[in-house]
Amino acid sequence: MQIRLLACEPNDPRVKAALQRLPSDLNVSVVEYGSLLRSMNADPYVSALEALRDGKIDILVAGANIALSEFLPWVFSTFSTSRNETLLYSAASIEPKSERSPFLLVDPCVVPVPQAKELATMAEGASQLYKALYAKSDPYVAVLSHATGLYRVHQDKLASDAVHEMKRRSRVEVSDAILQLDAAVCIKAAQRKAAHTSRRPNIMLCTDVGVANAIYKTLEMFGTASVQLSGAIMMGLNNGLIGLLPRTCETHQVSRLLSHLVRAKRGLLRL
Repeated sequence: MQIRLLACEPNDPRVKAALQRLPSDLNVSVVEYGSLLRSMNADPYVSALEALRDGKIDILVAGANIALSEFLPWVFSTFSTSRNETLLYSAASIEPKSERSPFLLVDPCVVPVPQAKELATMAEGASQLYKALYAKSDPYVAVLSHATGLYRVHQDKLASDAVHEMKRRSRVEVSDAILQLDAAVCIKAAQRKAAHTSRRPNIMLCTDVGVANAIYKTLEMFGTASVQLSGAIMMGLNNGLIGLLPRTCETHQVSRLLSHLVRAKRGLLRL
């Protein structure tokens, strides 16, 4: 199956170079933006979102030249989304340069104060994305918070309720321990903090937009020597996938996100 991909910012040198480097075995059709214009005055982002909504493309990539706060209102208006009907969130792939397995950092994204049931839904969707993206069948969720401890007695009620809801649904495997970032990425750190676990989560669920953003920015600024970043994939739409690039992205990060999006789209279709 050929995947139709559109980059909203094809003239950005980083995006342009990444599009030119797409491996032929990905079987991707790069859609020309000009072919989608309804008029010469059409906004490129709106036109691209309308193409995704109408099924003319499978994947849309944006963010190299626009802030998420500017782009998201167009997503809402184009898809007529509402929180009760379409729960949008994002998942960023974090790939350690060591032999450790990759993980997804899940961000509520557009839901400032999510409910426990919404967080459980995000975890379930991210687990499907993990399986599709990495062809693995072992998604394991942990909720991130300000302190490490068992969910039954944790002071972060939202995090505790989210774990409880995931256990009640029994659709994803979730850690009994709510973890700080160090405990989530390092089993020894978790054990030192009395989180009795011998397994590192590969789905790390943030309950707060600010926390997720702070973690990603910290990795972006100080963790690039040990991890590879590539932006995020917006989830929750029935009409395809949206890739979100950080404005500070480099060409290799754009290339990685493009590959991730194609693999994820194909994998999700098979699940």
